[in-house]
Amino acid sequence: MAVFALFFAALASAAATLLLRCAGSGLFAARLPALIGPWLLPGAALGAYGLGFLAYGFALRELPASLAYPVMTSLALLVTVSASWLWLGEQLGLRALGGIVLLLAGIYLIGTR
Repeated sequence: MAVFALFFAALASAAATLLLRCAGSGLFAARLPALIGPWLLPGAALGAYGLGFLAYGFALRELPASLAYPVMTSLALLVTVSASWLWLGEQLGLRALGGIVLLLAGIYLIGTR
């Protein structure tokens, strides 16, 4: 269950980052009603960060911090970069792809003590 919570925390963190990116860029401003438009995406991001924080705390009950923190932050980064490329049209260069490979190797090495 702790591993599921850790993955959820990473996904929540990535979702919050993407929501803030969309809020800052105005990608959905035209589609949201004027009253809630400026607050909906940042509010959803805050909620996602909160849920991720709770899930991370739950994961730390069973997992050592030396494993949980690097895996959670690396997974959040991988999800954020991938989603930004797929849905927001951000570009990935060779250096970024090399960094992704190194992150995956790091997660593997840390996770297989």
